Amino acid sequence: MLRLARQRTGVGCRKNRPSRLSPPRPLQPEPASGRKSPAGQGRVSRQRLFAISPFSSQPFFSGLPNPYNTPPFPLQCISNSPASGFYAIKGVTGPGSSMQFSKYFKPNQTVYLRTLTPEPVPEGLEAFTAHLVELRSDCFVLALPYPRGSDASPPCLPGQDLELCSETFGLGLRVTGRYLGSEDNGQIRIAPHQNLELFQKREYPRADLTVGLAILRKGWPLTVFQEKWEAFQGRLTSLADGSAPDLRPTLVNLSAGGVRMDLPMPIAPNDLTLLCLGLSSEEPPIAALAEVVRAMDPAPGGKQTAALRFIRILDADQARIDNFIRNHFRDQGQEVVAKPFRGQSYYHLP
Repeated sequence: MLRLARQRTGVGCRKNRPSRLSPPRPLQPEPASGRKSPAGQGRVSRQRLFAISPFSSQPFFSGLPNPYNTPPFPLQCISNSPASGFYAIKGVTGPGSSMQFSKYFKPNQTVYLRTLTPEPVPEGLEAFTAHLVELRSDCFVLALPYPRGSDASPPCLPGQDLELCSETFGLGLRVTGRYLGSEDNGQIRIAPHQNLELFQKREYPRADLTVGLAILRKGWPLTVFQEKWEAFQGRLTSLADGSAPDLRPTLVNLSAGGVRMDLPMPIAPNDLTLLCLGLSSEEPPIAALAEVVRAMDPAPGGKQTAALRFIRILDADQARIDNFIRNHFRDQGQEVVAKPFRGQSYYHLP
């Protein structure tokens, strides 16, 4: 695993004594933009991020806020969050090196896949869940938890680029890959690229709201639900006067990444549901395909509370949900702490 720790360095920091985590002196280049503290002008300290490479035991330092990526360090600081102090780390392979995926991906591990090709959903989220079966030398073998159709259609086309997300020790794992094809038993094969990243999962505001809701739950395969979503989305887009299907006012806990609500029993993880959400009468409703990520305690009336994650939805509709929730908090005079919506919330658990 990638081990992270923080330490303070600089003039005046306990006489600038090297800690037991510090690398040898020759491996600590000073950034060109680094500030130096002239004698008698006070204390200047710099916070650094310490990481152990997945390729070797060689440590990597990045001076904040300007990281330096000097060989032989095979890691690179790619983004930062001043508010949380978290810095995303990306593996960078060099000559003769390869990613040790077995350190981060284990059999039966849940993987969340998102298509990177803009077709067939322009500016939208298209994703699905899989479980890691085998980690081969050249590819991942994954099993889909959804029912298989008679035609056993694959979830995407051969050669399509995908993003694989998972979790380890509270951090998100992300790597891109290429879809190779499917096995006779329905398992799929994906060739990963050498670009493993660790990241912090994104948080969005959520609120208990009453919205117009219509749901469609069937035991269909994923590909059938995807076709139904496309047809339903086309129907909603053609509504010029803002009219909508028959929506029932329902209390839900809503965010840009998913929804928590009561559903008729029985409920199982990875069950698929087609949702139609009506936020206001002035705008067309939102079409979203969601899957169950958690089934909670039974609710009155033969129902059960379930947390669902959006796996097929337009970016514009996610932004609408996020703005709707923020306006709700402002109307209530409450402060919104979570960050604004920026793109797809493809790794957000409701």
